[in-house]
Amino acid sequence: MWGAVEIAGAMAWRIIREEIPEMKTVVVRRPLQEVYNSIVGKGFLAHLSNLAELNAMLDVIGAQPGVYTINASDLDTPVACKWLFEYCLELEFDFDWWYKLSQMNIQINLEEAASMKEETAVRYTEFQADVLRRTEGLNTCLH
Repeated sequence: MWGAVEIAGAMAWRIIREEIPEMKTVVVRRPLQEVYNSIVGKGFLAHLSNLAELNAMLDVIGAQPGVYTINASDLDTPVACKWLFEYCLELEFDFDWWYKLSQMNIQINLEEAASMKEETAVRYTEFQADVLRRTEGLNTCLH
């Protein structure tokens, strides 16, 4: 089993669905302004127009057959987490495990992320180029 939780993958949704058609997809949404404020609050530069384009991509992805969409705030409820856990992992939900994790504040290590900024930028540029090659003929991943 493996999975990914990242917004950058949104631009490659068509490629991913073509190469892994059996993949289970759940889009977790937060209001655009909340995402922007969170990024800026962490001291990063946020481009609202780029975030809006990604937001629109998530709308398109969420409208695809077999794709489910939930709100990020739903992850505060055991009912939504039970459904997500059992849907993605096909295992029985472990309420005690969820409750212990729900009490933790798990954050990204911003210092470590900053130390990898150059490497991450190079890899992201390569990823974008690969997606553009594979989606040649499309204007954007929104269409």
